[in-house]
Amino acid sequence: MNNPYETARKAVQWGFFFMGVPIGVLVPRLAEIKSGIEASDSVYGTAIAVSGIGAIVGNAVGARLVHRYGSKPIVRFGITLILAGNVANALAPSAWWLALVALCNGFSYSVQNVGINSQGALVEQGLVRSFMPRAHAYWSIGTMSAALVSSLLAPYVSPFAALSIGATISLFGFYALTGG
Repeated sequence: MNNPYETARKAVQWGFFFMGVPIGVLVPRLAEIKSGIEASDSVYGTAIAVSGIGAIVGNAVGARLVHRYGSKPIVRFGITLILAGNVANALAPSAWWLALVALCNGFSYSVQNVGINSQGALVEQGLVRSFMPRAHAYWSIGTMSAALVSSLLAPYVSPFAALSIGATISLFGFYALTGG
């Protein structure tokens, strides 16, 4: 007989993996995105740092959203917005655009993080053992593997192509391996 908490544990771990992939795909392409908007280092850094404001707001409202709508829809919402935001990074015509995307991504990432950690806490209670350190390791594996692939492909594909392909694979993988 299948233990539903074991199934849920695997889904949460894969959810963490696919939370890491967008960051891993994006980071090796940031220099190209910066050169595309022709911003100074300080303007570019400030545009990226705006994600922290979104993260603070996302953390502040994330628990209320999870309580109101449930963690599964919030995690779905979060991953979808993060992936769309990743592609929007490659389309950035200006630092203002990049800052707006960073703000939205910070919010989306925090809300999704609250949702998936809520799921993880419930699964740990059902399993009566800890597994969240391993789930967070899946995030690191997702980030590092995506960064490696993104770096290797950088000479051959544009940031837009890389982020679009990464988003597509992540979205399908997320839904297939988490029970979406």
